[in-house]
Amino acid sequence: MTVVSWARLGLAKRAKLCILPNKQRAANFIYATKTQKKVDVVWNCPRKEEVSPTRSLWEENELWVLYHGSVVPQRLPLAVIHALALLPKRIKLLVVGYETVGSQGYVQELKEKAVQLGINQRVDFIGILPRRQLFNRSREAQLGIAFVSPETGDFNQQTM
Repeated sequence: MTVVSWARLGLAKRAKLCILPNKQRAANFIYATKTQKKVDVVWNCPRKEEVSPTRSLWEENELWVLYHGSVVPQRLPLAVIHALALLPKRIKLLVVGYETVGSQGYVQELKEKAVQLGINQRVDFIGILPRRQLFNRSREAQLGIAFVSPETGDFNQQTM
């Protein structure tokens, strides 16, 4: 049993309420943990007041590309850093997120590759931000990227 599975089972036993982001993940959680506790689904969506108005991609000289989420090879491949090096200098990458237990050191690997390719000034690794700060920083970007393979055995990726 993995540390994550052990922790999930322990939390499911002790929690008064378990919240998951969609029905499929909730069903899987109930099945995997055999919990008898209350399980609710709460979608992780911004509130209306958190959404900013649309703006032109060409308002500024720089074009910021935003990645937000877990910083793991499957979701933010090293190829993104290589691709950025091939693009005009005005295109930059903003990374807001966290390393998972299984990806410790990956952010450092991405940073080192950016230095090696001479583009470290065009990549900004923020780390984890509180929700309001996350939305404020995301407004700086004109484009967002997400890499999710439709063919995966990873349940987490299947439900994204």
